[in-house]
Amino acid sequence: MVQIRRSNLSAASHVERLIFLIDESVKNPEERDWTKAAVPYKPTNQEVVGFTNDVGIYAIVRLFRSHEKLHPRVLYVGISHTQGLKGRLSNHFRNKRSNPDFYDGSRFVNAIWEIIQDEDMVFRVLNNDDTRIAALPIPKASKGYLESLERLAVQTLRPLLNVEKQ
Repeated sequence: MVQIRRSNLSAASHVERLIFLIDESVKNPEERDWTKAAVPYKPTNQEVVGFTNDVGIYAIVRLFRSHEKLHPRVLYVGISHTQGLKGRLSNHFRNKRSNPDFYDGSRFVNAIWEIIQDEDMVFRVLNNDDTRIAALPIPKASKGYLESLERLAVQTLRPLLNVEKQ
């Protein structure tokens, strides 16, 4: 993972800002403010707490430990161009059923299910403090702009589970 060390992120690109949020979650895993770091999903009353309703881009990251050091691995990069980040993240994390026979709303969750094939384990992976969301609102961004940004972020962050819909 590329380290971004800038004091002024206002001049950084959107992809650099995602990287910054991911890096901050490694440096400070106790941070729970999504504007400062990638944070775990914590539902309250079936809603994503704290995330904005603005459209934008997000990365779902899994933190893991190796040689007593915390490392990030990007699992998925996505955009929200109609319902906002809060609604889009709810599609991924809200439901307890992940089996594609019952749940067809999230390509991310279905990709995890294809690997693990155990609904309880998928739910535990999704709702674990080591699974983090780096979210970046981009108010008033067009669908085309967000799609281009998503392609760039996928090329840069190399997520494990981004798959084309077939």
